[in-house]
Amino acid sequence: MLPNHSLTENDSLYNYLNDVNYGISKQNFIHLYNCVKGLININGPKSLKRISEEIYTSKHFSSISRFLSTYKWNHDLINRNRIGYLNHYLENNEKSDSIGFLAIDDTVNPKLKSRKIEGVSFNHSHTLHKSVKSHCIVSSNFICGNISIPVDYEIYLDKDNSKKLNKEFKSKHEIAIDLIKGFSKPTNLKKFYCLTDNWYTSYKLIEFCTNNQGDGSYGYLKTAKKIY
Repeated sequence: MLPNHSLTENDSLYNYLNDVNYGISKQNFIHLYNCVKGLININGPKSLKRISEEIYTSKHFSSISRFLSTYKWNHDLINRNRIGYLNHYLENNEKSDSIGFLAIDDTVNPKLKSRKIEGVSFNHSHTLHKSVKSHCIVSSNFICGNISIPVDYEIYLDKDNSKKLNKEFKSKHEIAIDLIKGFSKPTNLKKFYCLTDNWYTSYKLIEFCTNNQGDGSYGYLKTAKKIY
């Protein structure tokens, strides 16, 4: 397959990543830029091999793989910078009479043929209507008017994987509350609510949202669920 030279430089993306980058080397920054550009532009299944083939500024896929697996770069710091950048943007671009929502949901990324990938477990897939071998990611998304922006995410690890990876076990509800707690809502919003589906609708989450973050929450209830 010939490189896709139509996927040219994107100054806006480059400048944005440069704004949230602190302390990463120039070569690693280029790897990061090419990975993000590939995930945005490549249609269909995405892989390091396809990024190396279709993004003409990319190095060989083995170099990208080493960058993601072994090179030293502080992705937690970059993610904190990204969220700080987002908070600054929302604080300065939302109208004072706006109503904002933070939506919490999870999704699974099936790993049906995986054997040695860290963090894989059996999770329920709403699209397949069964449990599948997968990664499960809990995420938050901010919606206000015509703005819809992914905010943050965390991989859910079951108790066995948490123990293997020496991490504290967190239920999906606890992850959801952490994501809500970590979001800095724009101060000029008229109203702010959290949105969940029936998996996350619980007394603990409703109480937290009402007392600590905004004006409450909206969520579906399971048929047999009662909340006092």
